[in-house]
Amino acid sequence: MNTDHDDRANLEPCVVGVDYGTLSGRAVVVRVRDGAELGTAEHPYAHAMTGVELLTIDEHTSTDQFAKEIRWNAAYHRLAQAL
Repeated sequence: MNTDHDDRANLEPCVVGVDYGTLSGRAVVVRVRDGAELGTAEHPYAHAMTGVELLTIDEHTSTDQFAKEIRWNAAYHRLAQAL
């Protein structure tokens, strides 16, 4: 960091959008004032997450709820393959 002067006066508000996809992580930086895209990046995952299911198990999860969630996920994937 250059300590000779303060560049913060020249900074404009920006937002960062992040997408954690199944094959890669992507990010975009956008200037708030006019929506201009200032930069993007993509990082492919070493091991793609395609076809991986993650279910949350916590102190509120019952065996019946867990089994129901697995059945619904399986039904969804069978229907999605037909589309």
